[in-house]
Amino acid sequence: MKPPKRVSANRIEPLTQVNWGAQIADMKEAVYQNGVFTAALMEVMERKGLLQQQEVMETMRRLDAELLTELEWEVEKRKEG
Repeated sequence: MKPPKRVSANRIEPLTQVNWGAQIADMKEAVYQNGVFTAALMEVMERKGLLQQQEVMETMRRLDAELLTELEWEVEKRKEG
């Protein structure tokens, strides 16, 4: 992505700001749609007896902890390097 065009030393071009706003709105919409899809999928799978909510929550906590540890490791690695 190219750096934003500047109108002056401290101002970013208005169209660039609008573009950023549109991109953020698109990302929010994608996050929302993914959340709805995930909830629906979990509900269907739970109704069919393919998974239990408790099992999903435990797996989410484990994966979250693993990813956080990995991210912290990457940050430390970049600081050293």
